[in-house]
Amino acid sequence: MAGRIDRDGPAAATGHPRASHRTAGSSWSGRRPRAARVIFLAGAGERGNAGALRGWATMCVGVGQDAPGWRPGAGPSASVTRKQEQNMSRFTGKVAVVTGAAQGIGAAIAARLAEEGAAVAVVDLTAERAQATVDAITAKGGLARAYGCDVAVKPEVEAVFERVAAELNGLHILVNNAGITRDNLFFKMSAEDWSSVLTVNLTSAFNCSQAAQKVMVAQRYGKIVSLSSRSALGNRGQANYAAAKAGIQGLTATLAIELGPYNINVNAVAPGYIATPMTAATAERVGSSAEEHQKAAAERTPLRRVGTPEEVASVVAFLASEDASYVSGQTIYINGGAR
Repeated sequence: MAGRIDRDGPAAATGHPRASHRTAGSSWSGRRPRAARVIFLAGAGERGNAGALRGWATMCVGVGQDAPGWRPGAGPSASVTRKQEQNMSRFTGKVAVVTGAAQGIGAAIAARLAEEGAAVAVVDLTAERAQATVDAITAKGGLARAYGCDVAVKPEVEAVFERVAAELNGLHILVNNAGITRDNLFFKMSAEDWSSVLTVNLTSAFNCSQAAQKVMVAQRYGKIVSLSSRSALGNRGQANYAAAKAGIQGLTATLAIELGPYNINVNAVAPGYIATPMTAATAERVGSSAEEHQKAAAERTPLRRVGTPEEVASVVAFLASEDASYVSGQTIYINGGAR
């Protein structure tokens, strides 16, 4: 089992009591990944001999034909399964920063990246808020450290990214997840609520991406994934949030153009209704329970259910991996088919 990183203590943080979701520092081995599936290719039998079929089968499981325990017509041996598990550690040796990772989607993303081998800097407004996510990761054998930072404040961002790179020996993946909501109809929306949502949801992505690209450009490698939203297409009562999340998509497309020559992939995901503390708080504000709110959303969704943070995390992990090495400048909607 991999060892735990002990936290040195929080970085300086500037508190914003209204921004409850607002946030901001070698080689690593992760816990055992998920067991592999074996896929047999159609048409192999046309080669007319057992050796050809055996060759196709072993190519599918990713080991040589002479692997111990392998026999034609049988499933993978224990040794094959272990090899597949090793191959699925997509982020071993990588360092990832996830902002807004104390709960919800951010916590799920941090857990998924750690599960697949990354050392994860779990960033939130205070290190104390981030510590629960770190504890959950390390309890399963993953590697993580908590960092406190207000990601809307550029000097704090620069300082914490320098700490992460120094303490975790690098920076390869950035997930811009920090966000808040201040919903209201447009004619009632205050300038303060407009500004705070744009700052936390959009300016923070600018701050963190600019800090991360200094390391990524120098090493000519990096993955940046930012959280947009289906609300970017427009949503009643969310003029501020919709504008910020639409801005994420424009920022993503532009950074992909500018950073692509340095082997940096930049993408975004746009979740629909995901069951999180943030959507539960939204339900409460409109006088509904989380269950009632989710049921209404599910009825409007072709898949007839709402999403989970883990489903968003799986797409983020794909975009942060070499499986998506030729994907850049894209926004992927994760919304159960809703329009």
